[in-house]
Amino acid sequence: MKLFSSFLKQNAFLIILKTLIIIVFLCTIIMVANRTIDYCENAIGLKCGYKNYVEILKTTFYYIPIFIVLIPFIGTFTNRPLGWIFIQSYFYYLLINVLFIIKYDDEIDFHSLAFIFTTILLIIHLFVIIGMNMKKIRYNVYGISTKKILNYNILAFILGSIILLIHLLTKYKLYQ
Repeated sequence: MKLFSSFLKQNAFLIILKTLIIIVFLCTIIMVANRTIDYCENAIGLKCGYKNYVEILKTTFYYIPIFIVLIPFIGTFTNRPLGWIFIQSYFYYLLINVLFIIKYDDEIDFHSLAFIFTTILLIIHLFVIIGMNMKKIRYNVYGISTKKILNYNILAFILGSIILLIHLLTKYKLYQ
């Protein structure tokens, strides 16, 4: 019992983070399933068959969030550097996305509740990124040495930027 409680104390941050990623993945699947069912019910003459799911995939962006959240979901089950990169890239994606919202959203006033909310999100994402870079997580769990951490952070940032770019290009293409 003492061994289990000491394990929980040492890895509480990572356990909470991985649990949240799994919950977000499951909620995303439920959200996409609900949107797909609503789309099938409201579209004229469309029955929910396998061929129509491909049509929904082409005409809507409902399935994009699943592919985005799938990356850290895979990372939660691998305690290797690749898993760390997948989880870290997702939080870099979220961080860059929040920065874009602050920079380009015309509705956000510096004294509004939306600005306070996005600032809190920004701080939480920074906290997670810094937490994942702590030695007890990156070295003890994922085996990433101090010499390689900068390279892995750059790789995770690039992957997160690519995810955001694909997300924005897909969203822009579908709204034209």
